[in-house]
Parts: sequence; structure tokens; C-alpha cells
Amino acid sequence: MDLDIEKLITAIEKGKVRGFDEVKEINGENYLFEYAIKKQDEKYHTYFSIYRKIKWQCLKTIPLKKLVGLPI
Repeated sequence: MDLDIEKLITAIEKGKVRGFDEVKEINGENYLFEYAIKKQDEKYHTYFSIYRKIKWQCLKTIPLKKLVGLPI
């Protein structure tokens, strides 16, 4: 996947939510990591979440979610 950074910056500056997810193996277990960012009221809000994969079709949430507002 080619990422056009200028398009990404433009979308975020317009208030669009942009993010991605990835699966990482930690100590033999798979975890889904989610990341996102959105600009609202001149602040950037970020989202980060981790889910432990316990079955192929079932994810158990680990209580680690954080929303951070960063002033410009």
C-alpha cells in the first residue's frame, strides 16, 4: 500500500478520522492493535486500543484505551 502523506494530512486537517490496525504476536499470543487520529476544535485526538485474540472469531478487550487531546 502506497501512502500519500499529503492526502493523509489534508484529510486529518479537515476533521476526518484516519487510522490503522495491525496484528502482533507477543509471547505466542496474537494481539490486535488499533490506532486513530482526528482533529476537532483545534486539537488532535488520538485513539489506541489493544485486543487479545482468544478465538479466530472472538476478541477479548484488554482494558487499555486512551484518548488524548493535543493542542496545536
